Formats: sequence, C-alpha cells, structure tokens
Amino acid sequence: MAKREAVSIESMINESIVGVIEDLLVYAKKFDGGNNSAGAKARKALQGIKVAVKEIRDEITAIKNDRKK
Repeated sequence: MAKREAVSIESMINESIVGVIEDLLVYAKKFDGGNNSAGAKARKALQGIKVAVKEIRDEITAIKNDRKK
C-alpha cells in the first residue's frame, strides 16, 4: 500500500478555517447591528467551517492510521 503524501494539518487549518472565521466575525458584527442578510452570510460561513473541520478530522484519522502501518 502506498504511503500518503505529507500534509500539514496546520496549513490546512490556516487555509480553510482562519480566513473564514475572520469573515464570520465581520458578518456577526453586522448582524448584531441589525443587518439580517449578514446573518445568512454568517450561517453560510459556519456551514463552510463545519465542512472544513470534517475534512481535517478525516485527514488526521487517515494520517494516524498510516502511521500505524
């Protein structure tokens, strides 16, 4: 079985989560100020974070399993 290519979990987090959280904070502030459309954008950003977290968790599991071999 072929070994998995080295993946940096830290870079995955930086690329897929950190920027979205910064945007999410902007949307949350606008929503708190009464802008309802910012609430929809915040919800979409949260869903994107959920998907990214799942992908990162799966990658960590795959790396751990490969290390056992």
